[in-house]
Amino acid sequence: MAFKDKVVMKKILLVLVVGVSSFILASCNKEYTCSCEFPSNTAKNYEIKLEKMRHNDAKVVCADMNAHVDTISSDGACGLK
Repeated sequence: MAFKDKVVMKKILLVLVVGVSSFILASCNKEYTCSCEFPSNTAKNYEIKLEKMRHNDAKVVCADMNAHVDTISSDGACGLK
């Protein structure tokens, strides 16, 4: 009888670990907003939603946009909100 109890406990533990792991991984992907602003011409300001990304990935994408904005205008800057 003890062997069956151990097998059942292992199955329950496995289900719990899989459930918690999937919850943790799902919560890592969120929505971020990259905002690009131009102080000399506020009509050029824009925001882009970055969906289903991790925070570090969103920072990289926004930094790439900032590099592009810098080549277009010396006074523009992008950053995560």
